[in-house]
Amino acid sequence: MAQQDQNSYPFSLPIVLGDNFDLTFEKPITILVGENGSEMSTLLEAVATMAGLGEGGSAQGMAAVGSSLAAG
Repeated sequence: MAQQDQNSYPFSLPIVLGDNFDLTFEKPITILVGENGSEMSTLLEAVATMAGLGEGGSAQGMAAVGSSLAAG
């Protein structure tokens, strides 16, 4: 991994600069970062649709409840 500038964000945050900072992921992850309006949600919805999941974040075989149904 390339050496990071310790004076730039997020490496300049006190929690990161401390000696006890350890960030370990038990499984592989993907992190999407972008400005509002950069279509990150659209990408996730497309991946969910291709995987057979609902766009609303439901589990396979489950459906998200629309606002009209949730209101009663």
